[in-house]
Amino acid sequence: MKTSGRAELKRLNDWRYHGAVPLQQSAGLVQGLYVNELCVRLMPRFQADQAFFGVYASTLLLLARPAQQAGALRFFERRLLDASGFGVDYRQTMDNGDWIQADGHYRFDPAHGFCLGTPVDGLSGAQILAIAQNDWHLPGALALARHINTRRILHVLEGRTWHSQHWVS
Repeated sequence: MKTSGRAELKRLNDWRYHGAVPLQQSAGLVQGLYVNELCVRLMPRFQADQAFFGVYASTLLLLARPAQQAGALRFFERRLLDASGFGVDYRQTMDNGDWIQADGHYRFDPAHGFCLGTPVDGLSGAQILAIAQNDWHLPGALALARHINTRRILHVLEGRTWHSQHWVS
C-alpha cells in the first residue's frame, strides 16, 4: 500500500479490494468499531506496519465467527500493545527476571508487567502462560487476558477512557 498527501489524512494510491469483511451480526460490528478505536488511540500516526495490518485484517475476519470473537479481541489487544511499543512479557517477571512458572503466583503492575506475588494476588502462572500461547481453553484465561489488557491500555492512555471500551466483552 502506498499513500500520498501532505495533510494528516492521506490518500491510498496502490491497493486491492479483496471483498468486504462479513460482519453481519451486531456484536461483530461493535467489536470492529472497538478494534478501530484502539488502533487510532494507540498506534503512532503514520506508522506503516504490514505485519500488524495482517493481524488487524485477520481479527476482523475472526469477528465474523461468534465462537472466536473473545479470543480474537484478546490476541489483537496484545499485538496492538506490542506494535505500539507497550507490550507486556508473559514469560518473565519484571521484578526479578525469573521465568513465569505454571505453579507460581503473580501480580500485575500495569506500568511494568508481571511481578512475583502470593496466592492471595490471584494470578496463576498457568493462566498467564496460557494467555502467552493464546490457549483459551484454560478456565479464566480469557477473563484474565481482558483484565490485563484493559489495565495496560488504561495505563498507556494515562487514564483516558476510550468510548467503545464498555461495548465489548
